[in-house]
Amino acid sequence: MEFLLQSFQPCHWIDNLTVRLMLEQPDLLFFQVVLKGDPLFLDQLPEAQPGNRAYGLWEETCFELFIGVDNCPGYIEWNLAATGDWNCFSFHKERTGMITSDLLKLHSVSSSTFLAGYLMNCRIQLPEPLQAIIRQCSLGVAAVLKFSDSTAYFALAHGLQADFHDRRYHQQVCLS
Repeated sequence: MEFLLQSFQPCHWIDNLTVRLMLEQPDLLFFQVVLKGDPLFLDQLPEAQPGNRAYGLWEETCFELFIGVDNCPGYIEWNLAATGDWNCFSFHKERTGMITSDLLKLHSVSSSTFLAGYLMNCRIQLPEPLQAIIRQCSLGVAAVLKFSDSTAYFALAHGLQADFHDRRYHQQVCLS
C-alpha cells in the first residue's frame, strides 16, 4: 500500500514524500520511504544503519507510524530516524499514558540516495498480537523533516495544526 504524504505548510525543498507499507510475512512489516527534492537536503541525510533504541527522534528528521484499532482509544507509535535509530511507544488514548513499548522492533534498515532522491527500506518485527490487527487497522503515517533552520511536517492529512496523533487524520487500511 502506498501513501503520498502532504506537507502541513509549503515546503520548497521537498517535491514528494511517499511511504510504502506491505506485510512481507505475517510477522514482518516492510516500511519504505521515498523522498524526492532538493539535493542539498537529501545529501545531508545520513546512511541508515541498524540503530539503537533512542528517545527524542522527532527532534530531527524522523519517520513515524501510528497503529490503532477502531473504537479503541489506545494506539502504538513507531519512530524511525534517518540514522536508523528507532523507538516504539504505546498510548492509552491520544497523547496520554505514553510508555516505551516492545510491541514493534527494528528488524533491518538501509538507505541510499539517487538522482534528487532518497530511499529508506525498513523491516519491522511484529509480535503475534499485532499480526491480525495490522491487517485491518487505523493507520497514521507521518514525517518530521529538518533542513538548516527549517522544519517540515508531513502526514496523510492535517487539521489546523500539525498533530500526527489526531486519529481523525489517519486512514483505515487493510495491509496484506
